Amino acid sequence: MISPSWPIPNSGTGFAVTSALRQYIDSFCGIHFVGLVDHPFVQRDLWYSYPIKFSHVPIKRYSRSIRFILSLASQYPAICWQFLGKKISDRIVGIIAEERRKDPRIVVIFEDLPIPMALLAIIRSRIPNLCVAVRSENVASKIFVKLRSSGSYFHRFAWGIEIAKICKREIMVRKLADQLWAISKNDLEEYKEHLNVQCDGVFSVSVDVNRYSLVPPGDSRTLVSIGTVDMRKSLGLQKFIEKSWPEVVRRYPTAKLLLGGANSEQFADLRMNVLALGRVGDDRDILSQGLIMLNTQEIGSGINLKSIVAMVSGKALVSTQKGVEGIEGKAGEHFLVAPDVVSLAPLILELMDNPDRARQMGKAAQELASTVYSEAHLSEQVQPLLRNLVLRACLKIDPSLFAV
Repeated sequence: MISPSWPIPNSGTGFAVTSALRQYIDSFCGIHFVGLVDHPFVQRDLWYSYPIKFSHVPIKRYSRSIRFILSLASQYPAICWQFLGKKISDRIVGIIAEERRKDPRIVVIFEDLPIPMALLAIIRSRIPNLCVAVRSENVASKIFVKLRSSGSYFHRFAWGIEIAKICKREIMVRKLADQLWAISKNDLEEYKEHLNVQCDGVFSVSVDVNRYSLVPPGDSRTLVSIGTVDMRKSLGLQKFIEKSWPEVVRRYPTAKLLLGGANSEQFADLRMNVLALGRVGDDRDILSQGLIMLNTQEIGSGINLKSIVAMVSGKALVSTQKGVEGIEGKAGEHFLVAPDVVSLAPLILELMDNPDRARQMGKAAQELASTVYSEAHLSEQVQPLLRNLVLRACLKIDPSLFAV
């Protein structure tokens, strides 16, 4: 299992990786978890009772601007640049080769797309007869499409080049992988329509239902938002604070917007009752303070895990369309959806005016999400995919064993 994040549910990728790892534990006799991460794994004890070996392949996380500059004269897109380099590829090939010597039936599973974009072709050239699956967390080339049509000429030109490179690499990954799994039905269709790529199935996510089931309802005049504020999320959040939040504060001067997540500090504004705590140890500390959960994401792909966490926690979710894309639920019953960030304020005020409706919506969302995004439900979905992957690995070793 080769991952860009450790199995800690403190980010979207961390959530997705953790839920996948729990499924792999049920399917394989042993797991070698390889983290291409910029820091060591300090919470191994959480997994001590499972047959998992952890290896750290250190990477350097470059800033977005540096990655863009480095990629300009390269065939590789900026999103995978931090995973490139002979030292990294040699280490990964060495780990795979050693495990293969122990047992030729191994399978290699990449979590998310940037790592296989950088390394899969190299691995295939050095270990040809290898069974490989890629679990995509989003249609990578779709994430940044809106950025190609806004900003300066240079900005649009640079994003056009980046998106073209990502498309090319995504198609390459599909050709080189034995299996490609989308994270949602919506993404599966996007692959087909956007890239003419056929996925082999959907490998969604699960949430620790017990962890969030007892989160208190929170204050009806406190709006909460959790999750790392990266480039995709910062654009929508900034627009919301500037154009929508003042409308809420005019109606309710004591209303608070509470932000928790890495890089959220930049949005703190005590004059407008915007409290930003930055990275927090436990997202439940934030969730417990507000009845209404906000998702302002306008660009991206995949499935928005903080929206699922809000639902499982019994929060009344108010979101853009992008924030609930691919998520099970019905607008108006399980969450409220606005066409854009500017249109979120009336929906928030609607719930603040009627806290009983907010609590009812949160309860309906919790009942749905606690079933649909449970580990048991995910297992029903993915175990056939994993059995098929193991069969492919065995066929590569000796096809005659399965001759009819």
